[in-house]
Amino acid sequence: MYCIEQNKDFFDRPVRLSLEERNDAMNVIGCFFSSMPLSDIRIQLQRLLYAALTTSDEHFSDASERKNIHWFINETESFFEAALLLYEAYEQRELLKIVKPARP
Repeated sequence: MYCIEQNKDFFDRPVRLSLEERNDAMNVIGCFFSSMPLSDIRIQLQRLLYAALTTSDEHFSDASERKNIHWFINETESFFEAALLLYEAYEQRELLKIVKPARP
């Protein structure tokens, strides 16, 4: 975590995606949701929240830090919901291109 805090400019952009993945980000999203349904994402987020709230780690001993992690988990869940909706809309548009070719 400290490495990220000291190099925020570097970590404020995608660092894990390959060039191919950067050029086809919808495919990355589709692959993710095909292997991790939204219900499983919710389960994992709840497990992370539980781990953070029940740990004896001093980082989470302050109530404001626990509140922040709870907020982050909720916002992350909302983000995944929005990403899924965007991906489903993208897939629907792609399907329509196949079923109904564009007029000349």
